[in-house]
Amino acid sequence: MFKTRSYKLVDVIANHPDVRPTIEMGDYYISSADLLSNPNNVVYASEDGYGIVIFVHLRPGVYQIHVGFLKHGRGGIARKAIRWCMDDLWQRYEASRIVAAIPLQLRACRLLCRIVGFRSLGTDAQQEHFIFEGGQ
Repeated sequence: MFKTRSYKLVDVIANHPDVRPTIEMGDYYISSADLLSNPNNVVYASEDGYGIVIFVHLRPGVYQIHVGFLKHGRGGIARKAIRWCMDDLWQRYEASRIVAAIPLQLRACRLLCRIVGFRSLGTDAQQEHFIFEGGQ
């Protein structure tokens, strides 16, 4: 995994048919240009082009994670990559908390959160997402 500011690289993965339904519902094109223009956000991409891990800076020490992996990069590859990115975020950016908001219907994504060390905090007020928190 390497840090990137290339919106073209991120957009290719985020809009891939394997990944797009796991990021956000809808069929419009996702553009990461604004997200990548914020220097407080941290974005990683895999060297093999299988996936991306995005940490959106919410406030000092707190980030929201977004993950997208092509089908052939899921499973053990994705788990190792996500853990590596989280460890790098803890060390280099002094993160104290990472959160995730997973749509209720994405069971595999909820399981992945637990596998990489997040704990469930229940659902949001609108009952649309499960909220997860990860600590070092």
